[in-house]
Amino acid sequence: MPASYEERKTTFARAGASLVQEFAQIELRAQRELSVGPGGSAYGVTFTTDDGERDISVIVSSLLPHGVEAPDLDVDSFARLIESRYEKKRQRGPGVPPTAVH
Repeated sequence: MPASYEERKTTFARAGASLVQEFAQIELRAQRELSVGPGGSAYGVTFTTDDGERDISVIVSSLLPHGVEAPDLDVDSFARLIESRYEKKRQRGPGVPPTAVH
């Protein structure tokens, strides 16, 4: 993701696309994803943790018949929650037992 991320961001900027809409402000770098096909779709965000060690994808994928409501999930907020828990675990260090996070 790192090498091509800046290239994709530059391409979007040159095309006049909204960088705020396409590249979520989550940790080190993030980009939204959307794919649509026959009978379904998938959307989400992929982000890199602040330490640069992990790329994490939060994707909602649906094969929905006509009339079914899409799931109500704020993928950006969910991605931030994952990153927050990751950072807490990373800061505890290896071998330190986790505490409950709510």
